Order: sequence, then structure tokens, then C-alpha cells
Amino acid sequence: MKPLALQNPSPAARHHTLSAVDRQVVPIALMVVAATLLLGLAHPRFAQAGNLYAILLDLSLQTLAVSGFVYVMATGEIDLSAGAVYGFTGAFAGFLMQMDLSFGAAALLSLGCALLFGVVNGLLTVKLRLNSLMLTIGTMVLIRGLSGVLNTLLVGETFSSQFRQLARLQVGGVHLIVIVALAMLVVFSVLERRTAMFRRLYLAGESAATAVLYGLRVDRIKIAAFACSALAAGAAGLVAASRVTHADAQLGDGLEFTLVTAAVLGGASLAGGKGTLAGASWGWPSCRSWSTAWWPSMSSPRCSRWWWASC
Repeated sequence: MKPLALQNPSPAARHHTLSAVDRQVVPIALMVVAATLLLGLAHPRFAQAGNLYAILLDLSLQTLAVSGFVYVMATGEIDLSAGAVYGFTGAFAGFLMQMDLSFGAAALLSLGCALLFGVVNGLLTVKLRLNSLMLTIGTMVLIRGLSGVLNTLLVGETFSSQFRQLARLQVGGVHLIVIVALAMLVVFSVLERRTAMFRRLYLAGESAATAVLYGLRVDRIKIAAFACSALAAGAAGLVAASRVTHADAQLGDGLEFTLVTAAVLGGASLAGGKGTLAGASWGWPSCRSWSTAWWPSMSSPRCSRWWWASC
């Protein structure tokens, strides 16, 4: 049977789709803005520029971490190993640098491992028809075990100055991670709305059978989504490890559940078919990471910079 052509949506259909997305994101965005204003009034130190910038730094890192995860959910799957990959890449890069590798080589090898984890998750999910929830719990335990070994070997060690410099990189006085996160939000918001690539991804998640009728390679789409999820989590983990300056066995613990919460609050569905990076980014302020960025700012005038003290 000849595959059906995947037609571009009409302007009216596109407008309807965008309105549906906006209806999901706008309420959570308004709630975040209202909470920010209330906290600013209740705690004057919260509204200080240094504290707000510290929160922006933290949210920028988390935006990078969720940037691939949300699209795995859009395909109707889930990747609970993202938090483990987040914690593994920094420890592995630190270990490789202890073996006299340059930071560039160590970072590339670490990201390569993260990408491999994602591809393996995707292949096992689509080729063996395994439940992605159960599968990625298994890979999460495996990767956590590897991270535990690395962290044991790195006890008492401080990462090299090259590694620590990653979290400090600035362009025009603004941290590079902030610029990257904002650029990703803009670029992916455009791609999600205007490209066939993302229409295929959402269709694959909404109805895999229908996607096959249109000639879409659903298996490849899901494998690519898993690979991107692991790669994004790994990249965020490198920056996080650079920030804390040493191996931390607790880095990334529970992150996968925060990712799920942020994505769902931002309009993603566990059933697949929808989910945007902008929505997931707005979902973060209601999660654990937002509160941990807020509470220190209210206890000490100098705590607003605690998260990024090394920067």
C-alpha cells in the first residue's frame, strides 16, 4: 500500500493547534508570574537582581536537561534513566581527566557514552517491544551503579580548572548556559510549530498506526528521541558537575521525576502526542529545583549566589 502524503496543516488548523498549546502553557506561566510577584512583595531580598539571575541560571540548566526528555514523552514513551545519565557524564569526564585526557576529549567521550545509553534504550524499546518505563528503570539502576564506582574512585578529588571553567563561561557578562537555553527556547518553539519533523514526532506519539499509514518510520523517530534525551541530560550533567567542582554521588538523584512533573505541568502527556520545550520550561518553577533556588535567597543576603558560587 502506498504511504499517504503528510500534508502541511491549513492556516486554520495551524491556528487551532497553536491555540491548544497556548491554553496549556499560559495558565502555568501566569501562576509562576503571580507567585514571583507575591514572593517579591513578601521577601524583598527575593526580588534583588542577583537572586533573580541566580534563579535564571538554575532554570537555564534545567531547560537543557528537559529539552530531549519532553520529546520522548511526545512519542508516547518515557526515559527514567535521564537523571542517572545526568549524574554519570560529569563523573566520567572527571575520571577521564584524571587519566590525563584533555577536557575536550573527556567531554566528547562522556557525551558519546550518554548518546549510546539513549540509543540502546531506544533500540530495546522499539525492537524488542519492551515497556520503556520498566526498561529505563533498569538502565537507570545500571548507570547509577557505574556512577557509584566512578564517584568512589574520585573521592577527595577536585575537578581540573578547565572542567570548572565550563560553568563560568560568559558572553558579554551573561553566562553561556543562559544564552544557550534562551536560544533553544526560541529555536525549538519555531521548529515545533512550523516543521514537518515535529509534526511527524507528535503524530508518532498520538497514533503510531496512523503514522505508519503515512509512511513514517516510527521506530526511528523514537530511537532519535531517546538519543536526544540522553544527550541533553548528559550535556546538562557536565555543566552541573562543573558547577559543583567535584564528584557528587547525589548529582541527578530524583531528577527523572522532576522532569516528568515539569513536562506534564507544561502540557505534555504520558499518552504521547504533545509536549513542548517552552511548556516544560514553564513547568519547572513548580518543581523542587525552583523552591531550592528560592528558599536560600530569603535566609541570607549572600545566599542568592549560593548555587553558582564558583561562577
